[in-house]
Amino acid sequence: MLGNTGFSRLEMRLAEALVCKPELVRNVWQELQLDSYEDVHDIKQLAEILKTYNQMKKLTNKLLELYESLPEEERQRLIVEAHLLNDAAGENKLARALNSIKEELSNLINHRDHVKERNPSKGGKDHKADQLAEFVAKIFEETNRPITYGHRDTEPTTDFGRAVQKTLEICEAKLLDRDYKIHLSNWRQPAHKAFARRRS
Repeated sequence: MLGNTGFSRLEMRLAEALVCKPELVRNVWQELQLDSYEDVHDIKQLAEILKTYNQMKKLTNKLLELYESLPEEERQRLIVEAHLLNDAAGENKLARALNSIKEELSNLINHRDHVKERNPSKGGKDHKADQLAEFVAKIFEETNRPITYGHRDTEPTTDFGRAVQKTLEICEAKLLDRDYKIHLSNWRQPAHKAFARRRS
């Protein structure tokens, strides 16, 4: 939701935390396409939906095979008795519907697979947190601040590390583990990756 400034509450909170203008937050956010990353709750649900779609596709294929294995006169009897024959065109609505479902399931599976590939936040990989750390690094570069890395125990000791930690909190970045349990993203690895990228 946009406030009377023309910027979202998230943009304003990030601008305040990163000590920069909200225009810069918006520009860098859009440059990194951070809105293309899904919430981990959605990814968790997506895995279940994909499983169901794949099962449905297998069942639809099996149903088509079984239908095609019937003798021609039995196929005709089935579509007439089930009112699945389009009288005007003499078209078989059953075969058309099954093929249509099969095609749509394939499209949905491809799309959901693409979303899942774009958001591989399972098994220790936290791409959204990595992108948010990169977002902070770009803000720091644009505002001529050093990108440094250090920590004591589990807390950051540099402005950059603290900014990454705060950004992950504001954006509620979360990670799925191998058992699909959800955890808050840790600042250390994403901050270190963004720092190391600039050292090489």
